[in-house]
Amino acid sequence: MAAPRIDRTERLLNLVFALMGSGQPVSRASIAASIPGYDPSAGQAAFERMFERDKDELRGLGIPIRTVLDVNGDVSGYTIDRDDYALPDLHFTAAEKSVLSLAASAWQGALLKSSATSGIRKIESDSDIPAHGDAAAGFVAYVNAPDVTLLALLGQLRARRSVCFDYQAPAADAPQERHVDPWGLIAQDGGWYLVGYDHDRQATRAFRLSRMGSDVREHGEIRQPAPPGTDLRALIDPSTRSGDRVSARVRVSPGGAAAVRRMSNDELAHDSAGELNIDSADPATVLSAALFAGSGVEILEPVELRREIVVALERIRDSHDKALA
Repeated sequence: MAAPRIDRTERLLNLVFALMGSGQPVSRASIAASIPGYDPSAGQAAFERMFERDKDELRGLGIPIRTVLDVNGDVSGYTIDRDDYALPDLHFTAAEKSVLSLAASAWQGALLKSSATSGIRKIESDSDIPAHGDAAAGFVAYVNAPDVTLLALLGQLRARRSVCFDYQAPAADAPQERHVDPWGLIAQDGGWYLVGYDHDRQATRAFRLSRMGSDVREHGEIRQPAPPGTDLRALIDPSTRSGDRVSARVRVSPGGAAAVRRMSNDELAHDSAGELNIDSADPATVLSAALFAGSGVEILEPVELRREIVVALERIRDSHDKALA
């Protein structure tokens, strides 16, 4: 009877527990024979490849696996020192507490809402950070990029895998497939950006997620990792994003469309109706804010943005019709 299949995450956890729980170094032979997830019948070469990958993965996550040598300089085994692995007590400044609360609020209503809530509650229980619902009172942060794209990229970043996707550049007539070694995800100027090495352009590039197709595909191992000390935010050159900026004129209802009103420098009381000129670095931010406001805002111009609002509303209507059918 075949042994039950153990997924990669469970195998890594089993390895961590075994190395931490042993009072002495654990040999490769013991790891292969006793830790679930390593198949003894696969052969020594297969085990060696898998074990080396697992060690690199755990060390990349900050888990200090120590190689122990015997008196002859040969490897006798591996261990994880509890003192090296233990984290110090958490202490946050007032500014750091506010940032953590705001970061948790950014995922409200998104696919990671439960994970964000769980994480912030664990921090709250071990420090004096205020409940994020109170710290973010009166303010709602939300992710403009499609959740499915952001989550897929986060998964590929963690796995250190190259990706390919369809990308609609501002000056292009149609989306083009791009092959990128991802270096990181950055939130800036109201939008999310993927920064990495573009193999099609053979250069470093930044890609706005709102212009990226939802089908993010794995494309093998990373061949061009980020050089040590790379400042990812500095690679998002505003001059390369000028084509994304949008200006529009809108009509707002009394007391509504707060997010849209914040994009304007025009003077208009919050409880008053009227027309405003708005400006944003990200068309997706305008689109999301207008949809969120519902009947509280009407896009007057440009015609292209008004048409995008109509198309988005039709998609929402069709989605509800299918759900009720």
